[in-house]
Amino acid sequence: MVHFYGFTSSPSIAKFCPKRVAKDYGLEIDSDALFIVLSYFYKDVCLISFHDDEATMKIVPQVRSMLTNCGFKLTKWLSNCQNILETIPEALVSRSVVLELKSV
Repeated sequence: MVHFYGFTSSPSIAKFCPKRVAKDYGLEIDSDALFIVLSYFYKDVCLISFHDDEATMKIVPQVRSMLTNCGFKLTKWLSNCQNILETIPEALVSRSVVLELKSV
């Protein structure tokens, strides 16, 4: 099913879809990834930060896979860690926002 962005119902549907996918397929993925889908989406945007790259590298593929398998393809990925961005197909990485990466 396809829903066109811009309809009055679009915000509600965008918020509903990831949560429904998580409820339907949540037993197949890590509980941390499930928690992210249930808790960190606002409409069709997932905004979350991690303290270490290792946790991110584990969870990002799970979240992507679960949502993609259900037809909800996340795009405009952004991270301040190049290693994480290298795991995302280039076509899905945000090019409209530029982060200046600096070592601390």
